[in-house]
Amino acid sequence: KALFSQLPAQRRPTIDNVFAIDHTLSVEECAKEYAKRLPAPDTFDMILLGMGPDGHTASLFPGHKLLKEKDLFIAPISDSPKPPPERGTFTLPAINSARLVAFIDGGSEKAERLTAILQA
Repeated sequence: KALFSQLPAQRRPTIDNVFAIDHTLSVEECAKEYAKRLPAPDTFDMILLGMGPDGHTASLFPGHKLLKEKDLFIAPISDSPKPPPERGTFTLPAINSARLVAFIDGGSEKAERLTAILQA
């Protein structure tokens, strides 16, 4: 809400266009339920992401098998190398289908990794 309140009123998304997860479900059920509620993946206007110090984004960790997922747009992860071990995530097909993907990040501990990514 704080982020969207900074936008001009006519540019703010409506509640129908913001999708929260149901954290009361198991990670597998949460991913399935969330995927059912989302619009067609190629209709995402924007996906807003951050990056962890290890370079992960959207719970997609370097070297993890979910990086190879081709069919699911939302996937459960139950062996996250970073707490919490269970979470849901957008997959690369979902992220790549968005019209715009934006990263908002900060922290000096991420500077070296971010530099390496941008120079790759």
